Amino acid sequence: DCCNAVAEHGTRAPLMRVAEIMNRSVATCSTQDFLPSVMAIMTERRTRHVLVVDGRTIVGVVSIGDVVKHRLEELMSNEQVLHDYIAGTGYH
Repeated sequence: DCCNAVAEHGTRAPLMRVAEIMNRSVATCSTQDFLPSVMAIMTERRTRHVLVVDGRTIVGVVSIGDVVKHRLEELMSNEQVLHDYIAGTGYH
């Protein structure tokens, strides 16, 4: 939002109130949503952050970094399982 304000308002941007530049259409998800739906929200809304709400209460934020970290951990775990299976050290 700050970068957009600078692009739109130039040198006046630092003098503006937050209310004048903030994004009022914030992407949200529920605490019950699954990661693929949050990823879809990020893609559709072209945003890197999604507020997590429980009812009408904001309980957290999911960032693209959180998503990437989770997916990377998941892929590394899958790789280890396959490695152990092929090596004969898993699934006895």
